[in-house]
Amino acid sequence: MHNSLSAFPINACCILLGICSNSTSKLGESNSFQDDSISAGEKLAHWVMQQLHEISVSGVYRHVHLHSIESVRVFSGNYHQTVTQMAIKLYSEYFESNRSVESYKILIMDDGHVTGKIQRAWAIDQFPRLRQEVIDEYNNAQLHGYMRRKEKGRN
Repeated sequence: MHNSLSAFPINACCILLGICSNSTSKLGESNSFQDDSISAGEKLAHWVMQQLHEISVSGVYRHVHLHSIESVRVFSGNYHQTVTQMAIKLYSEYFESNRSVESYKILIMDDGHVTGKIQRAWAIDQFPRLRQEVIDEYNNAQLHGYMRRKEKGRN
């Protein structure tokens, strides 16, 4: 069986960031996905979206949403127990390209099924680039919120 993961271009920085935002759950946990009719690929794509939203310090990635899943391929990994390769489309009205839908490739790496805990990490070929004015708005809102909390602490 030919493993085509080598044809998957991943930015090393993205891999590191994805691994830094890994999660651990016990087998049988639903990772907040309750609907059994949702496919495993959809569950993983929604999990990646949760992770993307969480790594956004300013919160700006909360305006990036899953539009569609183009393909899902699952491999038995040499290092990871399973590696899922996905091509997805994301939607945002704030993409720097001014397009509302953009394509991305992601990898989800699962480990630890034998120990009863799933350790999952993810990587993306490139992080969504949003318009600078939107990022600035989020950063300003976060700064103003911090200043209000600090001011309340003085009173």
